[in-house]
Amino acid sequence: MIGAVAWTIPFLTEPIAGITPIHEIIDVFQEAKPIVEPKTRIKQQSRMSWESFKQNSPLLMTAAVDPSQWAFRLPEGLLNTGGSSPNDGSGRMFRPIATPMVFSGFTARALQSFAPQFQFLGLVPMQGGAGAARGKLRPDVGLEPGSTIAVSLVSGDMDVSASGTVTYRDGNRIYAFGHPFLNIGTTDMPLSRAEVLAVLPSLQNSEKLSVGTELVGAIRQDRSTGIQGVLGETAGMIPVSIALVNQQKRRRQFAFEVINDKFLTPFLLNLTIYNTILSSERGLGYSTLQVRGRISLDGQPDIHIENSFSSDSNSPVFASLSVAQPVGFLLASGYENLRFKEITLEIDSYEEARNALLERVWCDRAEVKPGEEVRIEAFLRKDNGEEILESYPIKIIEDVPPGPLSILVGGGDAIERYDARENPDNFIPRDLGQVVKLINNLKKQDRLYVRLFRRERGAVVHGEGLPGLPPSIYALLQSPKTQGGSDPIGISTFMEYELPASDYVISGMKVVQVLVKP
Repeated sequence: MIGAVAWTIPFLTEPIAGITPIHEIIDVFQEAKPIVEPKTRIKQQSRMSWESFKQNSPLLMTAAVDPSQWAFRLPEGLLNTGGSSPNDGSGRMFRPIATPMVFSGFTARALQSFAPQFQFLGLVPMQGGAGAARGKLRPDVGLEPGSTIAVSLVSGDMDVSASGTVTYRDGNRIYAFGHPFLNIGTTDMPLSRAEVLAVLPSLQNSEKLSVGTELVGAIRQDRSTGIQGVLGETAGMIPVSIALVNQQKRRRQFAFEVINDKFLTPFLLNLTIYNTILSSERGLGYSTLQVRGRISLDGQPDIHIENSFSSDSNSPVFASLSVAQPVGFLLASGYENLRFKEITLEIDSYEEARNALLERVWCDRAEVKPGEEVRIEAFLRKDNGEEILESYPIKIIEDVPPGPLSILVGGGDAIERYDARENPDNFIPRDLGQVVKLINNLKKQDRLYVRLFRRERGAVVHGEGLPGLPPSIYALLQSPKTQGGSDPIGISTFMEYELPASDYVISGMKVVQVLVKP
């Protein structure tokens, strides 16, 4: 054994290839020690991931999204390590052999939207007719140099698997590929024995079409000269269950698993949820999608997903991102005790627009005392011009100080935009519990919110808002002697009400003023 055939030149007519020496394949794999991030680094990651999450939230996106640009994008560093695009103009240069990536259960449109990122990873997306191996672990299946294996990123009703060749076996350790797969270092992916069904000839580079047969172990490392797997071990996957109900109440159930990886999991969830919707519902024309579900974590409350999206072409885009973005934020925050148990979703689909604009708001009183009620009437305008009147009693809390009081009424997207503009750097999560709380507190688009607030000074201390601080305390927190640990805020929120869900995606925001009397 001298090595693995791992490098090629496109459009070559002679049997010439590059070999990765066997010692390079084996020596690069060392037992990886767990990396413990210092708390200061975790806080920095949490701050950066929260800011990115707010900026890229589906609630803050424009309705006119270019379908080729909206996908949950992989990091540029990852895109530049796996290989080169088949169309990158590299010409007569050796490059890593492109790894076939077989997709089963995917629509052509879903693959078309996501294929460019897989290609820049050095992978060749191919549609297949069967999924990878599932069921009981079979580590006793004979694998030897030259055997075909499959590495799964998604398995179940949808399947995404990459195939390659075993280079060397040392006991229960398997070394394969001889060239980069994703080059993401320590990892955790299912490893299967595979069978080549056909070879697809091409003047550029012929590829083999394969399918997984028996599940044999797990991939533990993925580096520049190949992958290393261990027979008899299992990979920790995230179970995903999706129920899709159309306008005629026809229900379709999908069940699959995705790998647990900081970079790949959000991207794969984006792909699979988007494909689930396209497989049964139309991708063009007005549609409304209502998404409900939960993300279950070990040792933390469930994260509840509940939102609605309505547009002429981008509803599937926003619906898939509404799940992928929170998962990406969780993984990017850097907390070591993060463990996913399952993701369960139910998506209701309607082939019609369900949008309503908040045109005006009326309050029945100009003056009020603490503890009293005011009636808020909201006038909503549907797309067809029909007006809807909603009326809600709102209680003024007992301990609100006398003075002017603002009552903000708006849809979830408008309020998220307002908060991002007023407090762009505040309320950064400091631990996993605060991360979960912040995600669960995100506004929903199918209902109105009423907020009682006043413009006055306050501060955020250790991730918790302290509005309406006495001048002496505020001065102490902002003193040059105590810089750090707190951020100023200019709005005190006394109470916020989430009103009942409606059948419409509500946009717009209005503010009315009342005077609180002693």
